[in-house]
Amino acid sequence: MLESSMVEGLIVSVTKDAQNIDLYNRIITDGTPIVFVNRVPPKLQATQIVIDDRKWAFKIVDHMIRCGYRNIAHLGGCQNLSVTKRAITRLYRCFYLHTISPFKKKIYYVRWSAAGTCKSRGRLSS
Repeated sequence: MLESSMVEGLIVSVTKDAQNIDLYNRIITDGTPIVFVNRVPPKLQATQIVIDDRKWAFKIVDHMIRCGYRNIAHLGGCQNLSVTKRAITRLYRCFYLHTISPFKKKIYYVRWSAAGTCKSRGRLSS
């Protein structure tokens, strides 16, 4: 499939809901190397490079709490991405260790439209 375009491999960063799992599997089956960076679609066995987002999510929230902030919101990407789930898990863990109740109403899942505008399910301010 990609040979006619002289593509020797792909580096993929999933930015939206992973709807192309069948395509990715076909590319892998055809023998084209593919590497996912930071976000790996669920149910896909592929090479991946992922930063320790749990560590850094925790450090960021911990720093904010130590600076006196308590009303902390989380703007997440797509709900079904593992990176979003891990970040929220660390957010809750950090709140727990600082004996702060997590703000479930302060978690927003943000989507970007094709026009580059941000759409959120929820309101940031009242």
